[in-house]
Amino acid sequence: ESGARDASFNVNGLRSSFNNFIIDGVDNNAYGTSNQGFSNQVVQASPDAVQEFKVQTNNFSAEYGRAGGAVINAAFRSGTNQFHGTAYDYLRNTALNATGFFKPNKSPTELVARKPILLQNQFGATFGGPIRKDKTFFFVDYEGYRRLSNSLVFATVPTADQRNGKLGAPVRNPYTNEVYADGNIPTNLITPFAKSVMAALALPTTNQTATGVVSNNFENLPRSRFYNDKFDIKLDHTLNAKLSGFVRISHRKVNNFEAPAIPAPIFSQENNAGVFVLNQQLAGGVTYNLSSTSLLEFRLGLSRTVAGKSAPGVGNPVFALPGLPTDPRLAGGLNSQSISGYSGYGRRSSNPQEQDPFVVNPRVNYTTVLGVTA
Repeated sequence: ESGARDASFNVNGLRSSFNNFIIDGVDNNAYGTSNQGFSNQVVQASPDAVQEFKVQTNNFSAEYGRAGGAVINAAFRSGTNQFHGTAYDYLRNTALNATGFFKPNKSPTELVARKPILLQNQFGATFGGPIRKDKTFFFVDYEGYRRLSNSLVFATVPTADQRNGKLGAPVRNPYTNEVYADGNIPTNLITPFAKSVMAALALPTTNQTATGVVSNNFENLPRSRFYNDKFDIKLDHTLNAKLSGFVRISHRKVNNFEAPAIPAPIFSQENNAGVFVLNQQLAGGVTYNLSSTSLLEFRLGLSRTVAGKSAPGVGNPVFALPGLPTDPRLAGGLNSQSISGYSGYGRRSSNPQEQDPFVVNPRVNYTTVLGVTA
């Protein structure tokens, strides 16, 4: 059951561009393109909060158009005339894990190599019951996710000689077309910007001078953080035998940090660094039985998403270049630097970014069974 619960959390990351998500009869697509994979769905229902779900991969009716992939249709649980609740905690931690195929190098002060740290808890609870017997019911759920991990990562950084212009092979100056046959770039040609970046860049952790090869010569165990919280509140009311309705409020907040391989103040571009998501949805519906063979339904969904990614070093103009933006919300740190044969330094060129789509989704559905006498 624990494995299934963890898998269900990951299934929520299905790409919205290919699939159509519906929950309680309303549109559940986030529509933001700045956070693909982190906020494809407005509501990511906890496993114990789902009453039923249906996945259609083909031959679905026209009302489920919009996407070329599957239609994932789910419904929340409702309260009953009896009080019911569940609680769970799915645990993973360092003591229960193996070191992994790549073992970190031990430092001079360590007797044995460190095992990469992993501390993860996915926990939550549900509770539901009657407010007024046979008439009004409530259902609430909460789920939290906490993950701290130090994963072994590698990067390629210049050696101490290379940072001083000693490249060990002939090199051509692209501006003057002059060739330095001995592979040594004159010190006066190294710009102050390049010197400041190289001085702040982490040194190699492995010695590869014997082979002359510079590749993955820096290893690190940076700490990443993944914090998620979400809850839902649902009320159901039956007015009479023909008329019933519901209202639901859903809230989800994500605050993640994907640690770059290279530490501050240089950083590297392989990860997003800061990821933030706020998903909120208000959904309601009314169902009216016109007769024993016909049904009229109305649904309304109001969905709001505020999400984006922030680059490390934003707001701290350590490596300021003339002509770049100076707004502290956008500028700061080292801008993207690409050097052939080495890891990408600085922040991702696409970060920071932010979007806040707001969706109003009304739906009316009339169903009747033909050829049947009421």
